[in-house]
Amino acid sequence: MDYPDGYEPPDLPVTVYDFSNTPEISKAMITPAMPTSFESKDAGTRMNAKLVVVDKQAVRLDAALEVVRYLGRNTWGQGPAEAGMPRFTRQRLVSQVVVVLDSPTLLGSISPPGSLQPEEGQRRVWLAFGSVSPSKE
Repeated sequence: MDYPDGYEPPDLPVTVYDFSNTPEISKAMITPAMPTSFESKDAGTRMNAKLVVVDKQAVRLDAALEVVRYLGRNTWGQGPAEAGMPRFTRQRLVSQVVVVLDSPTLLGSISPPGSLQPEEGQRRVWLAFGSVSPSKE
């Protein structure tokens, strides 16, 4: 997702004219706040893993799990000066564990932020499990 991260302020005409009979022309002469620079953020779930053989029954699993979600947009200003920025939430789990082959192993847990939690008083926790199986080839 690409989004602006810098804005130029609105531009008002230097010369003042009397447009009292045609207010739509006076509004058209104002240039709104314009984005000047942009950033990019990938939303979704991503997992990177690296395996290191320990012995015939186990491997070391180096894993990084990241969950990025778009939460909406914060806006400020009014009229032609209105600008905004997106809000994201990011949870990340980095783990290094020795995994016995063909056996599920808990890699860790992360909690979603309050805005993604259910009702007050309830709390969700995400558990990440990993399992490694040798290839039959």
